[in-house]
Order: sequence, then structure tokens, then C-alpha cells
Amino acid sequence: MKTRLIITLIGLLFHLNGNAQNYIYKGNEQFEATNTWSFILNGHYWSTDPTIVVARHSNGGYLMLSIEVPFESHFIKGNLTIILEDGNMINCVDRNFRDYVDNTSTNLYNLTLDEIEKMKISKISKIRFNPLGVII
Repeated sequence: MKTRLIITLIGLLFHLNGNAQNYIYKGNEQFEATNTWSFILNGHYWSTDPTIVVARHSNGGYLMLSIEVPFESHFIKGNLTIILEDGNMINCVDRNFRDYVDNTSTNLYNLTLDEIEKMKISKISKIRFNPLGVII
């Protein structure tokens, strides 16, 4: 009986660990987020494909774009365009909410409530962004 209880508890721990919640952090604020999605990059400079995570906040949401970069001086810069499968386009302005951690450049883009609703109805098919800003 004890063995069965121990196996059940270990199985439960693995299950809880495998279903962990993702978060987006902006300063000291934490927002529950979706799973991470990878997109195939149409280029040869970067070693990995970009990933995105989406989170909601009271006035809309955030889209976090991350990509591994070779140097800290390289980062995601500029506006971003989300192209949905239904043909709608969402333009996101770069507000310089960026970070660099563990060889990964991250930029946070704000989404309105209307844009979040569009993304609920239609899947993202492409994302256009400028993957290189260089600090000199």
C-alpha cells in the first residue's frame, strides 16, 4: 500500500511539473501566458528560430518575441506585424521593452483588446520583424 501511495505521489509531481504555467514579466508585474510557439525564420544569420508567447492584461495583452542572438549588442528592434490566417494584420509599435538574458534577445509588444479578440478567432500565420539592432 505504501509503495502504491509513493508511486502515485511521484506521478502527480511529474504531471504538475509538466503542466507548468508560463508567465510574461514586465518590470515587477507578472502575467499568465500561453504556451511558447516557435516560428521558422526565413534567414540564415540566426542560430535558432524565434519564439512567441502571448499574455493578457486588463487593457489587452502582450506579445513577447524572443530569439537567440550571437552577441548582447544584437537585439530585436522596430515594429512588428502579425499576419493572421484570415488576412488581418496587426501592427505593433516597438516601445523599447526589451531584455537580454542567457544569449536571448526579447522584445515585448502591447496588444489592444480588439487585437487579442482577432487573435482568438484566427491563428497567426506569419510574423514580420526586424531581427537586428546593433548598439555601437
